[in-house]
Amino acid sequence: MGYVTKQGLKSMGKPIKSEFLSAFGIAFGIWKSLVDAVKNEGGGDEELRCIESNPRLREQLAKLIVGEKKTEQILQLVGEMIELPGSTEYFVAREHFVVGSKKAGVPKIVVIGGNFTNWMLVKNENPIGPTVLRRRKLLKWSLSGPILNELGGEAKAETTLQEIFSLLKLQPNGEYGSLLTNGYANIFYVCDAKGELCPVYVGWHGGGWAVHAGSVTDPYEWCEGYQVFSRD
Repeated sequence: MGYVTKQGLKSMGKPIKSEFLSAFGIAFGIWKSLVDAVKNEGGGDEELRCIESNPRLREQLAKLIVGEKKTEQILQLVGEMIELPGSTEYFVAREHFVVGSKKAGVPKIVVIGGNFTNWMLVKNENPIGPTVLRRRKLLKWSLSGPILNELGGEAKAETTLQEIFSLLKLQPNGEYGSLLTNGYANIFYVCDAKGELCPVYVGWHGGGWAVHAGSVTDPYEWCEGYQVFSRD
């Protein structure tokens, strides 16, 4: 944006100002402060001239127009740190994520989605040492992008399939634990076989665990109340 012209400012009636407030969450006090600053610069009859000639005021107005606002928190840390054991063997995904296994202590998985089958079950992960995860409650509906930003980026958000499976083993039949079992999703961000970070979500549905995968660019928002796991 260059600068605000007299004609452009005159077109800013109440409907547009209200749109700023609702669409961008700009507090009325910020707008009032701008107007007061303009008046202090040159008086009521000279407001337009002052805005056009004063770079500082033009910058303030531009920030309002593009919707500059304080970042709103969307994740809330819950529970204690989750310590998981390491492994000395390669983790072969297709040998662990199995539908309908009857073995004792093996997670009761009833659904594995197509994306997870194609992107994750073909993956073998290297042995890892003991790890620590944290979980956070999603406070509002959100896409993956803002979630990853608040977690501190992809490196901080990335988890592994073996960590997911370790958590499932602690609640094989939907017992109470770190994973939600109320039908809400538990979201993890895991690199697929091509090295691309993807959301993996597990949830207890219909008497067993459902496991799916998606893309971080999916236009579907995660629901308020879902749980997100990441590095400590």
